[in-house]
This record gives sequence, structure tokens and C-alpha cells, in this order.
Amino acid sequence: MFCKYCGEQNPDNAVFCKKCGGKLIDEKKIERNNERLVMNSSTRHKTGFKIRPSIVVIVAVVLVLIIALSQLLGGRNYKKTVDIFFEAVLDGDGKEILKTLPDEMIEYLMEEEGFDSREEAEEELEDSIGNPKELLDNAYGDDWTYKYEIVNAEEYSSDELETLKETYQEEIPDIKIKDAKKVTLKLTIEAEEIGEQSNTIDLSVIKIGKKWYMDLVNMGSIF
Repeated sequence: MFCKYCGEQNPDNAVFCKKCGGKLIDEKKIERNNERLVMNSSTRHKTGFKIRPSIVVIVAVVLVLIIALSQLLGGRNYKKTVDIFFEAVLDGDGKEILKTLPDEMIEYLMEEEGFDSREEAEEELEDSIGNPKELLDNAYGDDWTYKYEIVNAEEYSSDELETLKETYQEEIPDIKIKDAKKVTLKLTIEAEEIGEQSNTIDLSVIKIGKKWYMDLVNMGSIF
């Protein structure tokens, strides 16, 4: 940068001439540069505001997905409940059977039957039902197979549901039933001695909160 007063060459960032002391930078130019910086900063700030609505929409969508997933993961549909129950019965697994019952029901049964712990209830349940698969092994050997499927699921009528709720409320007030279904299960067993034989089994399931459970009122005692 050259001084306009004496012609001396100065560094580009110098404010005053090192020889004559004259000002090298125009103050108006500095003001214009400052104004330009302020305007650029303001523009960037405004641009940020324009982006925010899009971010809000994205966050809202993500929250909806999280809520939907939590509801799916947190619940258990009636088909899964029936599946767990039926496999547990065939295996003679008391622990898995009790998983298909609401905790309030288990506590009620333990008190009624005089069990001191859940483990004691599980053992008693296993002694009661034995091991159905082992019985089938003894009857048909190792080559038998089975399959089952839900062939019908019928909603309780409003009157039936109300009666069921009242029945539970009389014995276990803490159980709040939201829905109930009558489920028909088709069990097919195939073995060399008998060929293929099928039978239907009627079950009932109830919904409490987000989960479905087996309905003991219409099944009778499991002990």
C-alpha cells in the first residue's frame, strides 16, 4: 500500500504512513465494510429462521414414528399370546404359561392356592399338566409332527364384554379389561399309526393395557 501523501510504500494492513504519518485507510470505506458485514450476518440469521420450520416438521415426524414403534414394541397381540401359551402347554413349561397371564391374576391364584412364591406355582402347574409332548412320543414314537393355526377369532359382543368385566371385577378388581376375543385353534397331529388327525380348541383372550392375555374365567383353573 502506497501513501497518497508522500508515496512511501507501507504494509497492506497499515493504518498510518510510517514516513509522514498520514492516514492510509478511508474511514468511510471502513464504515461501508462494517455495514456490509452486518448485512451479511443479518442475512445468515434470517436464512436460519427459514430452515427452522423444516426441522420442526422432521422432528415431529420422528416423534410420531418413535411413539408408534414404542406402542408396537410395548404390546403383545393375541396371536402371539396364544402361540406362547399353546407351545408352553405342549412343553409342560409352567413359567412360560404364567407369562400369558396378567400379574394380578397370578397373585390372585397364588393366594387362592396357598403358594408362597411364583416358582412354587410354576412347579405345581408343571406337575398338573405333565409333559404332553413326552406322552405323544410314547404313543407314536419319534416320527409324529404337529401344527396348529388360528382358524377363527371373534370379538366379544358389548354385552358379553360387559359381563366378563363384571366377573373379573368381582374377584380381581385391579384387572381392567379393554377387549376380549374368542379364538378357535385347529391342532393337527400326523403320525404313521394314525395318519393325520385334527381337532379344534376354543380359547378366550383378554386385552389389558397394550397386551393380550389368556382368559382363565372361560378356561377354568389351570392348577
